[in-house]
Amino acid sequence: MSGATLEDVQARIQQLGQQRLPGLLRLELLRAALFGEGEAKGLAGTVLKVRSGMLRRSIIGKVDGDSRIILSAGDGQRVRYAAIHEYGGTIRPKRGKYLAIPVGPALTSSGVARYASPRDVPGLTFAQSRKGQPMLVQAQKAGRGKTGRAAGTVMFLLRRQVTIRARPFMGPAMKKTAEALAERLPKVLVEVISGQ
Repeated sequence: MSGATLEDVQARIQQLGQQRLPGLLRLELLRAALFGEGEAKGLAGTVLKVRSGMLRRSIIGKVDGDSRIILSAGDGQRVRYAAIHEYGGTIRPKRGKYLAIPVGPALTSSGVARYASPRDVPGLTFAQSRKGQPMLVQAQKAGRGKTGRAAGTVMFLLRRQVTIRARPFMGPAMKKTAEALAERLPKVLVEVISGQ
């Protein structure tokens, strides 16, 4: 468009605004959303200890009807722990006195809880360590060990609350996405205006 007047450029932009530009912008937003999804999944795999991969699989990048990029993690109740990893916080029991944290044989080899609840484990009894740590122990045999304490395997540690530090993966991914989009959009506009 060499030698074009300001009116020519304005007319071209108006024409493109009605034809090609909205579709191209939407395509760029979709590319950015998918880029953000990939970034968030990569960060989730780096920042967090991956056990089941459910949180990473739940991360979705999309563009809504208002042409906003949406990056979300957690699909309802299945991955309700996404926010606590992103922002950190303190977890307290909803019912009862303690949180039951699975340890040892109550975990799979990848660190995922074997049981939905301590109630699913037969033969659990309350015990305390020498330092006073409350726990649930699965009795191995009747009788007592050499120390005079009940012999058993520790299955759950009991805590009144657990504080989890923030390990953001969505926020940094969104920031990278915004930077990539800010770099890409002017190039797209120049290509459209110049007719490429």
